[in-house]
Amino acid sequence: MNAPARVLMLAFLIFLLNFCGGKKDNIQEPPQKETHSQSIAASEENTDEELDEEESQEVVKAPKIKSVTFPEAPVAGKDFSVVVELEESDSETTIHYRWLVNSKEVPDLMENILSNDYFKGGDWIQCWVTAQRGNKTSSLTKSKLLKAKGAVPVIKVTRLEELTIPGTLKYKIEAFDPSIGENIESEDNAMTYELLEPLNAGIQLNQETGELSWEVDNETIEKRGTRIEIKFKVSSQQSQVVTSSIILNFTKESPGKKKPDEQKKEEKENGESS
Repeated sequence: MNAPARVLMLAFLIFLLNFCGGKKDNIQEPPQKETHSQSIAASEENTDEELDEEESQEVVKAPKIKSVTFPEAPVAGKDFSVVVELEESDSETTIHYRWLVNSKEVPDLMENILSNDYFKGGDWIQCWVTAQRGNKTSSLTKSKLLKAKGAVPVIKVTRLEELTIPGTLKYKIEAFDPSIGENIESEDNAMTYELLEPLNAGIQLNQETGELSWEVDNETIEKRGTRIEIKFKVSSQQSQVVTSSIILNFTKESPGKKKPDEQKKEEKENGESS
């Protein structure tokens, strides 16, 4: 083979080598087939993600209020509380309270206890409640509307006037609702007075004013004794009741003082006879 032929042959071989090498680099390997173990692992991973998503949805589920109740009726002078029951209770649920007295909301009070400073006897009380869990809030639940009872009446103790026998006992029973105050005239502070004993003895007691009167003579003392107790009952407008009494004491030797005119007459008669 002459020289030109060898040069052409060499050039052709170089061309073939370059051509075949470039084609080999462009060949792509077929995708690997997923094994059974890899498929199971992927399935378990997807299941875990679904469970995490379900748990996340349960955490933000809105709470539901089952009931809003009061352990006892509101009474003036005593703190008043409310009890809230949830359908599903947990540590992440917060309960919010709103108190209303006579349809007006008590400001800055978000506890389950209403202080007695905020109401008096005769006031109407209600509590509005919501529950919150995360960013979810329950629907508003309102308690029953209750009327507060007045406090137990306080009886003012006054001194008995000196009684001359025979004579008329006069006494005025005075009482007031301590949650309203003394000497405050109002319908809620009005009291009702009732005689308990002795009955059928001629004692007169005005049920509205508390004024009591009784004609007492020596015969009364002989019949009733030297110690006479007059019992009575006081009721407020909110049906709170208190009982009390006044006691009359006399001596056997002198069941009562004589009237001044009779005393002078007796002294004059004794002077004339001497």
